[in-house]
Order: sequence, then structure tokens, then C-alpha cells
Amino acid sequence: LFTLAHEIGHLFIDLGWNPKSGLDKEPEETVLSVNFRDKDKQSETTDFSERVANQFAGSFLMPKDFVEEVISSGMTSEEKIREVSSVFRVTKKAAKNRLYVLGEVTYGE
Repeated sequence: LFTLAHEIGHLFIDLGWNPKSGLDKEPEETVLSVNFRDKDKQSETTDFSERVANQFAGSFLMPKDFVEEVISSGMTSEEKIREVSSVFRVTKKAAKNRLYVLGEVTYGE
């Protein structure tokens, strides 16, 4: 799910795609290439476009208000990650990244 939302983010943000514009209005030489990220990659990306697409995907799949509804201050970081992963049906890595962005966990945990 995260990869799909990430790639949709590229369509909207990088390519400025508007669903109402219709594909027939695009230049014929325009080719859309979708390259899925390497899910086994060990290091975080520094590419701005990739980071923005990741932010879009996290926000799209795990809206801040809903994340805050499923976690509580009494939970450990691991419990928060597990709960967000389960409720939003994303990987634990995606859940941890979203919780990190929201200031709910730190990366050292």
C-alpha cells in the first residue's frame, strides 16, 4: 500500500497530474515510467522528490488525526508502531516513519 501511495504521490507532485485533465490531452511523446523502490534498501533516501513522495504516502495512508486516535501517551514506542501498523495495514517501517514525522517516536528507539 505504501509503495502504491508513494507512486501516486509522484503522479500528483512531480508530474502535476490532474485526474480531470484526461490522458488524451498529454503530449504523445510523454511516457510514464513507474519504478518501485527497493523495499530491501537499508539506507534512507536523500533524494528530495522521493522524500516528498514518502511524506505524501504517509499522510495519505495514515492521517494525523486518525493516528492520534489509535495511540495513547501511555503506549511504548513499539506498541504505537505495532498499533498503527495493524490499524492502517502498513509495514512497521512505514508506521515508524509516520510516527517519527508526527513526533510520537524517536529514531533511536
